[in-house]
Amino acid sequence: MDDTHLAYDRRKQTVTQILNELEIKDYQIHHGSYQTLNKPGDAIQNEQGTLGGFAKKIPKHVHENKNDTKCKASSIVALVSRHVVINSETDEKISLHLGDVKVGEAIIHQIERLDIVPVDIFPEFVEDCQTEYIHYNGKTMYAHIPDEDFWKTSMNQFVFLWGQNLNSKPAAGYIQNPNFNYGDKPTVCTILIRERNRQPVSEPGDSGSIVCALSRKQDKLYALAMIMGRFKHSVDGYGGPCYIALRLGEAFSMLEGLYSASFKLCDENDKK
Repeated sequence: MDDTHLAYDRRKQTVTQILNELEIKDYQIHHGSYQTLNKPGDAIQNEQGTLGGFAKKIPKHVHENKNDTKCKASSIVALVSRHVVINSETDEKISLHLGDVKVGEAIIHQIERLDIVPVDIFPEFVEDCQTEYIHYNGKTMYAHIPDEDFWKTSMNQFVFLWGQNLNSKPAAGYIQNPNFNYGDKPTVCTILIRERNRQPVSEPGDSGSIVCALSRKQDKLYALAMIMGRFKHSVDGYGGPCYIALRLGEAFSMLEGLYSASFKLCDENDKK
């Protein structure tokens, strides 16, 4: 009998003795360990930012046509904030750290205001990635990129995000501007979010968090945008604080040209 089995037998004997002393007769004893998953909302880079979530990266050469969205010969990437990971750049590559562990790396693009980087996860860590996003009530669901019909009626839409500073309840706000073109050469498509009940939508360390919304029936989860930070300029028609977030659908389109690959959120058909 090895030391592991010996330790297990001793623990089982101790637990059984305690249960018997308490006259507890109906019980089961299970021995094992658990492994934590890397999930949206986890802290990255020594708590400087937040893991937005995961997506599929599909190299262009595997597509039979551009409308093919099946994940053939694809890989999994972490979606993170560019301004958070830029400080880890070495030889044109950045590294992604969760805790003390380096879980992936990527070549960083040079468009500063396109504040998102898809980081290739090392194969040995793929099984540890929770590819679902998080519902407002804390349950996990697969998320969808919203279509134009959603955006047409999204003004004042209730939104939420899970940043690393939040443990049991997400930050929340309302869309103040669903289509804010930020910067030029190139312009990036963003949204502006106002506060709810004068509570911050994001705090330092939340950069990279994904802004989500629910469908009217609350049966579908949308991943709208990635938090960039607090918007420092005034917003027409609103005097309070606003926060700026990069729209994911348009960001994925820009990343496609930079990485010679398309990107899509994982769904139930992409289970590993």
